[in-house]
Amino acid sequence: MYIKLKNNYINLDLIKKVSEVKAYYVDGYDYKEGSIQFYSEIRTADEEACLLSTTTNGTPEEQMYVVVYGFEISYIGETKREIISIGTSRRDASKYLQSFMTLLNNNVTSVKEVKI
Repeated sequence: MYIKLKNNYINLDLIKKVSEVKAYYVDGYDYKEGSIQFYSEIRTADEEACLLSTTTNGTPEEQMYVVVYGFEISYIGETKREIISIGTSRRDASKYLQSFMTLLNNNVTSVKEVKI
C-alpha cells in the first residue's frame, strides 16, 4: 500500500517508526529548488527561536537559510531514516503528520494522497 505525501511515495507496509514533527535548518536556495541535500536538525526550542529570528531579521547571508518542519520515517531493514520535509509552518507539518498517521492506522488498501 502506497500513499503520496508532498511528492514522496511511501510504502506503508515497510514503515517501522515515524517521528514527531521536527525543525530543520536548511539552505534557502535548495529549499526553493525542492532539492534539499543537507538537513541540520534543530534540537531545542531556544535554538529554533533564535534561528527563526536570524533567518528573518539577520544579515543577507543569514537570510539565505530557512527553518523547515517535517518528520522522519524509519523503514524495516534500513538504518537510514527518510526525512519528509513539509514546509515552513509547524502547524501544517502537524496536520500532515496527523493525516498520515490516520491513513497508516486505517490500513489503506489503495494509493492515496495525504492532504490537510
